[in-house]
Amino acid sequence: MCYKLKFTNWLIAESFDGKEDELTCKLRDKVESNLRSLFEEYSNGGDEFEVSSQEARAQPSERVENDPYGYSQYFQ
Repeated sequence: MCYKLKFTNWLIAESFDGKEDELTCKLRDKVESNLRSLFEEYSNGGDEFEVSSQEARAQPSERVENDPYGYSQYFQ
């Protein structure tokens, strides 16, 4: 987990030319929060993950109501 956080922090810094402004701080905090949530979800191995994995296996037409970018074709 630590290496992934270090990498994402480095990637964000490189993507924004090393600028430390409010936007990059918010982005870094949001990414870190989401990575930690995913880590906890996988670590628990509970029913919540099983439900979401079943939803992920649904047909694209069942799970994509609004597809403005046309990505649903890649999930078939």
